[in-house]
Amino acid sequence: MTTITTAISSSIPFSRSLVWFRQGWHLMRQAPVKLFFLMLVPLIVEGVFQLLPAPYGMVVSKWAMAFMVAALWPILNTLATEHTFSLRAVFCRGWSKMALLAIVLTLPAATQLWTATLLLGDDGIALLLYGQMVTVTALQLGIIFAAATPLMLLLGFA
Repeated sequence: MTTITTAISSSIPFSRSLVWFRQGWHLMRQAPVKLFFLMLVPLIVEGVFQLLPAPYGMVVSKWAMAFMVAALWPILNTLATEHTFSLRAVFCRGWSKMALLAIVLTLPAATQLWTATLLLGDDGIALLLYGQMVTVTALQLGIIFAAATPLMLLLGFA
């Protein structure tokens, strides 16, 4: 049995790391007003869903937000590759897989709920799902919000 190993460079020059920012700025310059409002729509829709009775409003809003954010990717891809802003890109081939991706994107919210339940018990559920005022220290609240950070970073870079 033969094993082949390769050396992977762990050092990336700083100039290469700015490529991502330049590409994003280039996209923003192509359609700044449309992209601004397009990025604002998921936040507005999430707020509207949170008006539903608890706990349904909170759960539905998190899933809808994840679904809408996943729907932005085909639009941005069309803008980057075809240099045109088109909402029709949402209905591109493979769109059905976005619903599965939206389920994955709800994992940070689920992680926060799990952490709140571990730290506060039923009060954690009341706080995050029902929006009820509970007694919580700043440290506990910080831990609850920070619990999703590693997963959000992983999903963001994936």
